Amino acid sequence: MSSTVKKSSYNFIFGVVGEVIAVVCAVVVPRFFILSFGSEVNGFINSINQVFVYVALLEAGVGTATLQALYKPVAEADEDKINSVLAACNYFYKRTGLFYALIIVAIAFIYPALIKSNLNYFLMVGIILITGLGGALPYTFQSKYLILLKAEGKNYIDTNWATFHAVFLSGGKVVLLMMGANVLVVQGLYLFLAIAKSIFYEIYIRSHYKWVNVKVEPDFTATEQKNSVLIHQIAALVFNNTDVLLLTFFCDLKAVSIYTLYKYLLNLISTFIQNATESVAFKLGQEYHNKEKFLRMFNVFEMLHTTLTFSLCMTACYFMTPFLKLYTKGMDINYIIPYMAVLMVSVEILTYGRLPTHRVIYFAKHFKKTQARAIAESVINLGSSIIFVQFFGIRGVVMGTILALLYRTFDIIIYSNKRILNRPVWKTMKTWLINIIFGVLTYGLYKILPIRTDNYIMLAISAAVMCIIVFPLQFGTVILLNPQERKDLVLAIKNIWNKRKKKKA
Repeated sequence: MSSTVKKSSYNFIFGVVGEVIAVVCAVVVPRFFILSFGSEVNGFINSINQVFVYVALLEAGVGTATLQALYKPVAEADEDKINSVLAACNYFYKRTGLFYALIIVAIAFIYPALIKSNLNYFLMVGIILITGLGGALPYTFQSKYLILLKAEGKNYIDTNWATFHAVFLSGGKVVLLMMGANVLVVQGLYLFLAIAKSIFYEIYIRSHYKWVNVKVEPDFTATEQKNSVLIHQIAALVFNNTDVLLLTFFCDLKAVSIYTLYKYLLNLISTFIQNATESVAFKLGQEYHNKEKFLRMFNVFEMLHTTLTFSLCMTACYFMTPFLKLYTKGMDINYIIPYMAVLMVSVEILTYGRLPTHRVIYFAKHFKKTQARAIAESVINLGSSIIFVQFFGIRGVVMGTILALLYRTFDIIIYSNKRILNRPVWKTMKTWLINIIFGVLTYGLYKILPIRTDNYIMLAISAAVMCIIVFPLQFGTVILLNPQERKDLVLAIKNIWNKRKKKKA
């Protein structure tokens, strides 16, 4: 098995295993937490988590700029160049870690005074400090190493850690909750795991990458586009995290709890899609400068990725509300909002369906050329969400997000195809159209089948039956209607198979 196939396989397999474990943890822990501390505490923690995401802007685009700069030297095994790029990354990250810690301390005392809540002020201060300070450690220690592993296609290392993190965190939370521990003690697990992760990566890099040296002369040209990347990141963060903050200030923390529970369930699917994407994205980045080979690989990647996104999201749409009815039974507020599942799934489809063409913009380093478009998306999202939340509450912020996504998703598709890939926009839109038609047909199947959702076991069986029927038909139809990509996919599978046979012989 070639190194590329092995890395891709590891990335995908460990990603799937981690996702299964994450699903189990996601089903068990939030219910325990909400029943123990209430929806307001849950809403507050989810609210400050969004604030932490904004604080991460201190990273200033260094990570993404470094990753794009590393693809070529990694492909050429140029260790000196890799070290100089990592040295520049390390220079920026050390300063970021210090500023991050100082800002978290400031937020801990200011943010609780700005929101409507019945929670004790000093309890909120403590939660912010304990949960947030661990975020400063990655910048000082492991972030530069994570970028190197990502450029090499070893995402499975971080995936395995994430799986351990999910198991330890979830298990620890359940034990502490059953013991009646204070919320501060429960949140302290985050800080403990942040310290453990820094130690793990230091040991791993020193053991497997003895040649890595971040004390060499830094190559600051590698991060010269970081300011343009930062604008994209600001726009993305405003876009992705507007909803929770608007609900915090225009509604209440209970509304945040409702929204984040829907979002959390869908994150399980989006994480699976991201793992599948990352399992091969490194190779696309390394091959970008080989235009002909890259385009053939990308065409197959886009076809499969888009179909995976639609099939998973549509299945989630049908079973999310029945699951939540079972899951939230006995909680302190009503978590079932009409049409909320449809709106949330629409966001996921538009967000992750465009991911392949969005990656092309990153590979081509068109950060500066597209920054105005990214800003426009955030402005549309923020403005429309503020208006819609006044009339539609929780659903209003999601509607604002969908409006912005409709603009930017099709803008990305058109820009990437015309300006970078030099191919017809129809190439992408055809796959979208096939999957939309299939989604409508799937809804008809959902209505016809004798599906039972009155308990967890029947719900799981019904979802499994739908997947067994729909997934093969959907993937088969898309592959059948894309003859060139079908040939390239078959050829790639044959090459992998032949290499394995030669190796065994």
